[in-house]
Amino acid sequence: MNNQRDWIEYILKWPSWIKGSIGLVTLIIGFVILFRNNLYLSITISIAVTLLTVFCYTIYLAFSKKESTILGAGRVYRFPRYRNIALIVMAIILVLVVILLANSSSQAFVFVTFVGTPTPNNKLNLPSPCEISLQLSVPSATPIPDDKLQIESLIRNEAQAVLDRDISKIMTLFRSDSVIQGIKGDTLADEWKGCSSISNHYQVIFEYFVSLEHKIITLDIDGDSATATTFTEGDYYVSSNSMESKAWASYEPHLVHGTTTEKWRFVKDAGIWRVITFIYGLP
Repeated sequence: MNNQRDWIEYILKWPSWIKGSIGLVTLIIGFVILFRNNLYLSITISIAVTLLTVFCYTIYLAFSKKESTILGAGRVYRFPRYRNIALIVMAIILVLVVILLANSSSQAFVFVTFVGTPTPNNKLNLPSPCEISLQLSVPSATPIPDDKLQIESLIRNEAQAVLDRDISKIMTLFRSDSVIQGIKGDTLADEWKGCSSISNHYQVIFEYFVSLEHKIITLDIDGDSATATTFTEGDYYVSSNSMESKAWASYEPHLVHGTTTEKWRFVKDAGIWRVITFIYGLP
């Protein structure tokens, strides 16, 4: 019992900066463990807590005062030897904070921390939604054994995900290098390449469709690659200010007739079929 009391008294006699440092490290470890499923949040909180703690320490070192031992001298700085160093560190921290707030990469990192997706101008090399899905997706415990059935299911899932406004589901159907093209007449009217661009495209068209169905005309499978031709039927809402949605209504307002066809190209990665190319508006 006495040994325990001696240890407690010994620890209480430690300098405040040592006890504070131990508390900071313990706090950071706690945040990392608590938010281990959100790496971005763990890193953001750890950096913020560290900078704030060091800044508070430097304020204390730079401006803390005590009564002078010399009679009539008044109050003097408690740590005159370290005051200049503390002021320099304070200035460095303030400059570092300004740089982090102004930098697009750190802004994107914080945006992902609290929102969950990169900003449109994200220049940080963060994995995009479909890249994450490609890394994490594994064959189902009860996979569909027939490639034809898998691809037919993929095509149906794409249409259903549009109706559900489910961008996460959409992104699991594509690869990071997938391409979507829109044809108007004999010319290429629009093109979306890669996860971010495809995600933006779908989030625009989510607003319009009320019903949507791709009807398969042909489906050809050759090993780990496949192609399909479909035509689409459905209804959608046309905004009077949206020229993009009106382009879908070339033949009759509010109705997708199936007067044009779509060309799909698929590849199979680790047993999972994904869309590599989707072209719509073909004759």
